Amino acid sequence: MNWEYIAGFFDGEGSISIVNKKYCNWRLSQGIKQNNVLFQIQIFLNTQNIKSHLYIYPTKANKMTYLHITNHKNVLKILKNLYPYLIVKKEKANIIIKFIENKKWRFD
Repeated sequence: MNWEYIAGFFDGEGSISIVNKKYCNWRLSQGIKQNNVLFQIQIFLNTQNIKSHLYIYPTKANKMTYLHITNHKNVLKILKNLYPYLIVKKEKANIIIKFIENKKWRFD
């Protein structure tokens, strides 16, 4: 597992957002039958000291697995590592990076 692989996966299956101008969220999703990739990504992120959470949600068609990162320091860390390899979500990643770096966080 490496940053290049995660960037490609994130470009296709990921999302990043700012919620109520208060916090940010980074997420990958995958169908339950193929969730091994998300487990491997989570293991890699742990080796980089990035805490993440796996959740399984049922949908009408099947179950989806989501890998979430909500702590702004971890979101910033992952985006800075992915940024050189992103294509589709590069502009949005840049917006989120600037948001995190310029916001005065309550618990920093």
